[in-house]
Amino acid sequence: MEWSAATGWPAGCAYYAEAHRSVRRPLVDTRTAPDEPAKPRCRARSGSVASACVEARRTLWFVFALVMGCGASEGVDPPSTQGRPTGPPEPPAPILAPAVLSAVCAAAPCGGDRPTVSIYRDSTGSVRRLYRMYGSCFHSPGLYFEPDGTLADTIPEQPVTVGSPEADALRVRHERQVGGLRETDILRCSDGLRVGPR
Repeated sequence: MEWSAATGWPAGCAYYAEAHRSVRRPLVDTRTAPDEPAKPRCRARSGSVASACVEARRTLWFVFALVMGCGASEGVDPPSTQGRPTGPPEPPAPILAPAVLSAVCAAAPCGGDRPTVSIYRDSTGSVRRLYRMYGSCFHSPGLYFEPDGTLADTIPEQPVTVGSPEADALRVRHERQVGGLRETDILRCSDGLRVGPR
């Protein structure tokens, strides 16, 4: 294999030799006398020009990585640390305004901490109806509310026969309130936590 006295690299590696010399230092052993042949600093592992070029490429990439690493350490934060929030995350917005939930839970009759409130939304996701059940009374009625907490209708809890006119009338009243809407959330009056629907 032939070596270049001008670059200290194998013949055919002139491109890598020039790039390496511009970044690091000359690849020619400068300790030799001017009239002596240069001592090559690059050696091929397999004795071929191709393998020597591979070694040259590895050396060049090592120098490039070293230069980039030094540049990144000069007062520049890593990209992963930039733009991170410094304070605690904001709590999520409540599903239902606390004042509205409190008013619905406390409404008579049978108000208190025991009821649950179902939230019904339309196709756009807007709250259209609230339904409270399981109050503190033994036979608590079902109460329907407007989104602002205004009472819309009350269905008493009473035994009816399936298929009877009374049962059909209750079904019609229920459909009038929540027909076409979707039950998306059930909140506990005791702590406001979401418990459904499952």
